Amino acid sequence: MVNIIENLMEFKEGIYISEPLGRLISEGEKTLIVKKKKFPWENKLKYLISGELCYGIIRIKKIYPLPIDEFRKQEEKHKISEFERSRWYPNVQILFAYEFDIIEKYKNPKKVELPKDVKTDIKEVKFLSKITYEEESKIINENKKKPEAFKPHKFKPAEWTHKNGHPRCLICGDEELTDEACDEYGIPKGWCKGIEKENLSEEYSPVGPSDDHDKGRAVKWEEVTQYWKKPIKLVEGFIQLIGGVPSHKEGSTGDIDVLIRKSEPKDSEDMPIKFRLFRSLPRELGNRVHFVYDKFYGPMTDNVKVYDLVLMPVNELKVHKMAEKPWARIWEVSKDLDKVSKKELIKRHDWLHSCYKEGSGPKEDMIDIHVMIWKEMEKRGIEHDKISPGDDLDKKSRFPIEEYPPIPKGMEEIQKMTENLSEISDKELWEKYEKLKLMVK
Repeated sequence: MVNIIENLMEFKEGIYISEPLGRLISEGEKTLIVKKKKFPWENKLKYLISGELCYGIIRIKKIYPLPIDEFRKQEEKHKISEFERSRWYPNVQILFAYEFDIIEKYKNPKKVELPKDVKTDIKEVKFLSKITYEEESKIINENKKKPEAFKPHKFKPAEWTHKNGHPRCLICGDEELTDEACDEYGIPKGWCKGIEKENLSEEYSPVGPSDDHDKGRAVKWEEVTQYWKKPIKLVEGFIQLIGGVPSHKEGSTGDIDVLIRKSEPKDSEDMPIKFRLFRSLPRELGNRVHFVYDKFYGPMTDNVKVYDLVLMPVNELKVHKMAEKPWARIWEVSKDLDKVSKKELIKRHDWLHSCYKEGSGPKEDMIDIHVMIWKEMEKRGIEHDKISPGDDLDKKSRFPIEEYPPIPKGMEEIQKMTENLSEISDKELWEKYEKLKLMVK
């Protein structure tokens, strides 16, 4: 299972393997990598490069010394003959074995530009392509508006993968589904399920009660909910610490194994859980987290139950009218801010303030969108304070506006510093922030 940090961070490094050994790894024939040196690669992702092709992504999970006599015993795993060893590693008595997991295997290997005098470690893998990632993403965004994207269709691989290395569909932009997921959705293997249409109307259509079938006395919602005031435990020990860490008194130098009590992973459900578990740990520990799934058998080792899966009651109950302005539309007002007229921009701003006052949506979302609108107003020279009602929404939004000044055009170093801010540690973020303030001054 992929470490959470590997899901969230971009990586560029590659490992070079002589032909045809890279292809043999991709085909499952070669299961052990052997190198002359020990590189600091444990728990790291690497593009698998062989010849001028990238066959996919691997994760180095363990590195250990490999004496010559042991090397000969494991030839079936590493596929390097004694003749090749004597030619590649003459007079070397101890090599190093690299155990790995295949994280992603490309159906169609991608061409790469090899550095001059390439040996083993490639600092930055450069893919050869006639189209950039951004250009292809624009094409996908246009394709997502077409009718074909909204119904099941055959997966059409894009030239560029998602940032996590998973293939994406040129028609709908979704990741390629596993065979199990296709069975779950009732579609052929190698197909996409299609984009789910969202209700983008300005207001929800009024939804009245169902036909009143007389089943007894009249019941009000307050009477029902009075019995639903206590938490309901669904799964005890939903998150558990397993493996070597709880099993050995002296601790473990290996992975930090975390069990999620589910039959199989599902990114749309699991990513927030993994992200929060990872971000609550120091990076040194987060880099070693390894997620496993099992609902039927449960933990197979000593374990520590960390979190239960629980339904928590809402503190303040009220009836939400379906005919009122929906909070689901709030994110719609953040679209195409740089293209709308000044009048429309101010109209969206005022509407957002009214929603905030009424409490008709998640406040955190409205604060984020208000920041976007406020920044666009600053770009156009619209004096925000003169038209703002000055409610709590302004106060909540003021920090990112005042503390993060706009970046002057042409300052490439500053622009580069602001890339991928969500993927760095808090310490690195503040270091960049302090440096940025000095540069802007």
